[in-house]
Amino acid sequence: MHTQKHFSPAYKKRVDYDGGSHRTKRAAAGPLICPDCGSVYAKRRWVRAEDPQAVATVAAADANLMRCPACDAKAKHVISGYLTLRGAFLAAHRDEIVRLITNEADRAADDNPTGRILGWDDKTPGELTLTTTTEHLVERLGRAVHHAFGGSIDYGFSHGNKFARATWERNE
Repeated sequence: MHTQKHFSPAYKKRVDYDGGSHRTKRAAAGPLICPDCGSVYAKRRWVRAEDPQAVATVAAADANLMRCPACDAKAKHVISGYLTLRGAFLAAHRDEIVRLITNEADRAADDNPTGRILGWDDKTPGELTLTTTTEHLVERLGRAVHHAFGGSIDYGFSHGNKFARATWERNE
């Protein structure tokens, strides 16, 4: 007997899927300004306030206030990635590594201002953990540290949700 019901095996159902839950139903009609960080939403893209094209767009039109996705994630404590740094090398070169990460995150914000570091956790001795708003920033920061200082790095990505975890280690 043939039925109209589509067969869906149980192992393919994703009960904890959160993909796209951070997005609004429709794109905003006009330009927006984030009241927290000053980022500008124009032409369906969030850009930094320092971008001259964004300033011209906002100056030409009346812009409304709306919190950007990064500030919204920060307010709601939504974490999309962890970068964990470990080892004796971290203790000896901590200032250099933190400076590299800060500079790389600043460069990444030029491409995507919604990708930000939410917090630094150094409560565990010999370990530093960063939390970010996007999984892409975790990968970018991990690659930058690995490229600059060597060591070993492992990446882990969630298949259903937008989440990443990276662990860098060097003991020399």
